[in-house]
Amino acid sequence: MKKSFLIASAIFLGLTACSSTPKNPVDATPGRTADVEFLEANGPLTLTFDDKGNWVSIKSSATAPLVSNAPEGVEVAFKTATMRAKRNLTEFMSNDVKSTKSVQTISKAYLKNIAQVDSANESNTSGDDEDAASNSQATKESRQKANTVAQTVRERIDDNSQAILKGVQITERKVSKEQQHVSVTIVVTQQSIKGAEQVRKAMGGF
Repeated sequence: MKKSFLIASAIFLGLTACSSTPKNPVDATPGRTADVEFLEANGPLTLTFDDKGNWVSIKSSATAPLVSNAPEGVEVAFKTATMRAKRNLTEFMSNDVKSTKSVQTISKAYLKNIAQVDSANESNTSGDDEDAASNSQATKESRQKANTVAQTVRERIDDNSQAILKGVQITERKVSKEQQHVSVTIVVTQQSIKGAEQVRKAMGGF
């Protein structure tokens, strides 16, 4: 009976480990990176990704009017701007990431910032005749790779959406008394997600 229980437990743990493995895990070794900007309702959002299809960081910024220059008024404005920046992030993952337009936008950023560097390096090591013969094929391969990278980035963000929302960190808070507003920037990275998870575990969370 005890032996049967141990076998059943081992099978259960094995199945649990398999089911908890991400479908599209992030590559631990980052490659060359590129940035792409999305304009959300409350401000800009910048996605940094690499040539392996990893999302490296997501940065969102927002502003709020400064009604009062008193410390209490400034703090209220900061809270409003922070909520707006987080709303940008939520809308990005709920709408933009799920759209085909996001794949096209990320793909273009890959072609502009990563593929062009590769093409330039290849041109420097090839003759004119070789360049002319291989240019069409290289362009086709670059576009295929760009689309694959963009699809992978989108899938990995979608798979990690809950963890991303929990890993938000405020990295910048500014007051502009001339323009009578405050601005807040939040960032999510793989490191900030791990840090938030460690804090939750330390506090007895799940």
